[in-house]
Amino acid sequence: MDSIDIISTNERTIIDFSKWGINGLVVIGHYKYFQVRPKLPRHHHPNLIEVVYCAKGEQMYEVNEQTYLLKGGDIFITLPDEFHSTAGYPEDKGELYWIMIDLSNEKLLNYEKQEAKAIKHSVLHIPNRHFSGSNSIKQILEKILAFHKYESLNLIQKITVKHLIEGFLLELTELGYKETATINDETIIAIKLFIDKNIKNDFSISQLASHVHLSESRFKAWFKEQTGIPPLEYVQRKKIQLAKELILRGQDSIYDVSFELGFSSSQYFTKVFKKFTGLNPGEIKK
Repeated sequence: MDSIDIISTNERTIIDFSKWGINGLVVIGHYKYFQVRPKLPRHHHPNLIEVVYCAKGEQMYEVNEQTYLLKGGDIFITLPDEFHSTAGYPEDKGELYWIMIDLSNEKLLNYEKQEAKAIKHSVLHIPNRHFSGSNSIKQILEKILAFHKYESLNLIQKITVKHLIEGFLLELTELGYKETATINDETIIAIKLFIDKNIKNDFSISQLASHVHLSESRFKAWFKEQTGIPPLEYVQRKKIQLAKELILRGQDSIYDVSFELGFSSSQYFTKVFKKFTGLNPGEIKK
């Protein structure tokens, strides 16, 4: 089995459930990054299901040679023994929760055997791996993480954590079994298409707002609600994505690429490029 990170830092809070002795619970974690971090290498966890909730930002994942893009509000499930990684991408800036549970434990959450079996079957047969989450999911995870300061729990605290996990699993299965788990709003699709078609042109956030007949402030709030990130950051990400392709083609200099994509200077372009990739433009080819 690949080792499981249980070390908390200033940016990461992780609870090792083994110290509390609640059957089946392994680890829960949360990070809030303000810049990208190294990529997550390919690894797996025998017998453990891992559920990720992306609260803010975006994150790439790869499972079974298929790549998924998570945005703010999305849930992603990795089943036991599945190899997964961030598909060569860095861990992106943003906010993300993860929880690992050993569903093979016959006394899961101290249930009776038949109850544990029913929960296991329900979770493992969720038809969707990637789907929209809910505010309830985030609230439950936050409540569990609030116990991170305790080295041990009294009986009432154990019961509280157990019921929070129960609520999490029930909410997870309800969301995962919905036939249309993620519904793309036609308006946000139209805005994204406009950005893609005009990524090399000079346009402002107020111009984007005018396309949906909203004030700039209301548009910013609406766009972030739909995508998980502010519109300016979304545009910058798209520009950097295209910049990587142009640089790898080798037909243009870094200065030319920065000018072509509308950056005010090559220095600012380099700053934004490193912010989203963790590398300078000149390091991409290496």
